[in-house]
Amino acid sequence: MDFSRGEPVSPSALVIAELRQHRTVPEYTGGMPDEEGVFMEKDLARDAPWKRIQQNTFTRWANEHLKTVHLGVRDLETDFSDGLLLIALVEVLSGRRLPKHTKKPVFRSQKLENVSVALTFLEEEEGLKLVSIDSTDIVDGRLKLILGLVWALILHYSLSKPKWEGDPDSDGPEKKLTPKQRLITWFHHKMPQLPISNFTTDWNDGRACGALDNAVAPGLCPDWKDWDPRDALRNATEAMSLAEKWLGVPQLISPEDMIDPNIDEQSMMTYLAQFPIAKVKADAPLRTPTTRKPSQLSVRSSVVTRPDLVKCSGRGIQADGIRTGDVVNIRMATGAAGLGDVDLSIMAPDGSLEKYDMQTSENLYEAYYCPSLEGRYVISILYGGRHVPRSPFQVNVKPAIASNIRVYGPGLSAGAVGYPANLYVDMNGEAGMLSFLIEGPSEVKIDCKDRDLVAYATYWPTCAGEYAVHIHCDNEDIHGSPFMAEISQLPAGVNPDKVRVELPLREGVAIGQPVEMVVRTRDAGNAPLEVLVTDGEFDVLVKKEEVEPGVWRFVFTPDNAGMYVVLVNFAGVAVGGSPFNIPVRSSTAVGPSLLSPRSSRSNDNFLSSLEMSSLRIIGFQPNVALNTLSEFLVDCRDAAVGDSAALKVFIHSPSGISGEALVSEKSPGLYNVSCSVFEEGPHTLSMSLDGLPVRGQPLIITAGNPSGNYSLLKNSNGLAGGQKTEDYSVSEEMSGDGTTIIRRETRLVRETVSSVCTESILGSSTSSVLNGVPSAMAALELAQGDASKVVLVGEGVQRARVNQVNTFTVRADAAGYNVLLVGVYGKILNAHEVKMTYKGQATYEVTYELKERGEYLLIVKYGDDHVNGSPFILQCQ
Repeated sequence: MDFSRGEPVSPSALVIAELRQHRTVPEYTGGMPDEEGVFMEKDLARDAPWKRIQQNTFTRWANEHLKTVHLGVRDLETDFSDGLLLIALVEVLSGRRLPKHTKKPVFRSQKLENVSVALTFLEEEEGLKLVSIDSTDIVDGRLKLILGLVWALILHYSLSKPKWEGDPDSDGPEKKLTPKQRLITWFHHKMPQLPISNFTTDWNDGRACGALDNAVAPGLCPDWKDWDPRDALRNATEAMSLAEKWLGVPQLISPEDMIDPNIDEQSMMTYLAQFPIAKVKADAPLRTPTTRKPSQLSVRSSVVTRPDLVKCSGRGIQADGIRTGDVVNIRMATGAAGLGDVDLSIMAPDGSLEKYDMQTSENLYEAYYCPSLEGRYVISILYGGRHVPRSPFQVNVKPAIASNIRVYGPGLSAGAVGYPANLYVDMNGEAGMLSFLIEGPSEVKIDCKDRDLVAYATYWPTCAGEYAVHIHCDNEDIHGSPFMAEISQLPAGVNPDKVRVELPLREGVAIGQPVEMVVRTRDAGNAPLEVLVTDGEFDVLVKKEEVEPGVWRFVFTPDNAGMYVVLVNFAGVAVGGSPFNIPVRSSTAVGPSLLSPRSSRSNDNFLSSLEMSSLRIIGFQPNVALNTLSEFLVDCRDAAVGDSAALKVFIHSPSGISGEALVSEKSPGLYNVSCSVFEEGPHTLSMSLDGLPVRGQPLIITAGNPSGNYSLLKNSNGLAGGQKTEDYSVSEEMSGDGTTIIRRETRLVRETVSSVCTESILGSSTSSVLNGVPSAMAALELAQGDASKVVLVGEGVQRARVNQVNTFTVRADAAGYNVLLVGVYGKILNAHEVKMTYKGQATYEVTYELKERGEYLLIVKYGDDHVNGSPFILQCQ
């Protein structure tokens, strides 16, 4: 159309032409041309009714947000012109500070720059796509484009970004809805009895707004069905007043606007978008339906049904993990939901209804079902005829699997806020990658350690509620996963840390010999006490007897040889030291052992051989010089051998010559091994204990030229025979008395398991250097120390506290010069960190930190010899 000819045109055509010649309105990234382009089709004349409604609505919407910073808009056409109110509005909506801008703009250039700051932030930081709109449009007060900008803000911050309860758009990107579709779908979910399809005529009689009030807060407006559609203004006034007073929904439009046939769709969407995030006030007058008289509104209070307060839990409604043939449960707690009937339906993948068994008690319903088909089940739970939160549930059922994996531990079923929840997974010879996923009311930290084919997992819940514990093998739920753990807040006076477990038995046990333990809970409060015993395949019957108040005796009788595991749980929490190991032999011979946290496990050929992983190799050096003595310790106390057991170690040279190493018993089950190497190359060490060969990857000593680069090797549980070391790092510093301290540190690392040993060499300030570093061998040649004259003082020699710095002092002033070696070794974890500080006058302060309770070995050597009392047995509490 050629307007220059003076042809008569309508006002809307003029506006459309102006928009086409000038620029378009803001385009929203969600892709809604029907919602964004509506400004192109409407009459933007100054007196258009829809424009008046929209401008008022958008102004009220902006002011609802700006009032939080004590600001407000009077006229959208002019109040954004300097950019300050626009920047303030964007900061409130985004919750972020915008870049530097002019606080008191006077010149046009300053105003343009301020508006550009806001528009650039929206596009680059918040992801809004503003097509062909720039700062001049805002500064010059082009109302139609300013309204388009505000609409883009409403779409993003009110209709797209917030999370809504029951939001169908949260299922994934494949179900992405436009903001308009999202709001309509939410209405269908909340008001299935009303066929809402638009934001204009479906709301003109006010009844839909009353139904929406009642859907958000059941009982707030139960009489809406009886309202007369012809009394539209009264209906809309009552519904909007209830929403504002009890739901906190401001009247961004007026009741007259709602019933206006020319109501603007964008204005209605702006108002209605407040309902999905509305919260009912505690004192709201919720009631049952009554008959409304022409002149009054009844607010009689009564008991109402609140399906939104029904709490559903159980494995039967978990989305993943269930397999065919599993018997799973669904719990429905209705105590806070008022009176009503539970209606449960379980639809199988083929459309048939799955049978279930329902058990009821006061305010609690529990249903059990056993899915027989693979595929997606749909579980609908209604209370009082309406869906409960998250209903219908979708459950993916997979085929049944056979597995030998065993899981146990208190963290599978219970736990307490603020306490670690422990669980254990025994692979029983199966191969695969193990992983854990825990879902619940709070995010949890998960720690996992692999100890000799048994995974020890711990998680720390911070909120009470039900947690789904998924255990995956090769990314698939194992049988029984997810396990449902009920985490509770411990009552006042209950403290699992004060439970004491007495294990007087310090020997291995024979088949048929009763095992007795005493658990004292007197100081720990009143809570359930549970003792479970497993032999690795089956649970063992345990007899329980209360000897006196707060003192319990537990007795079980093993009927198979192997390693028995004892779990002691109080208030759903593993007590200190649990689980405990009890080795059982088939013969009547009972050998040295230790009831302590689990660190090894038996296998089917227990009586014909032992695994290397059942021994602890301490202080082994794989690289030595020719014609030197190699010495290390072997801890056999977890190997379940007889009291007459003898350790034998044989050394096999590269040329095929074999010999027996010198073995001496330092204490029951702890042996010192000494051997010399006279050939260059690798020497293999083999062992036997109590006549049983020790199988697994052998120890290898490689002999060569002397080197100043040492390393420490330990056979770590969980490595399946593999051994990993890192060389010492070497540093040199001057001490207070002018001598040189050489520190060497090594860390044995496997995931979170680490061992740190610090070695200090006290030599002259002119110590020789070999290969660029101070030579420990050169210092040793000068050493003439006497280990028997080294004195250790301090509590850290005999006992330690978990997660604290433990200290003792070493005095070597009368012992002469030599190498001082300190190491702390545990049944499961070694010392987290060992530090040695020279204090002058041949005195050292030693500090270390332990991460788990239990028994540890403290080794202190001066040169090649142990100091008096070494190795010391530490009890860490």
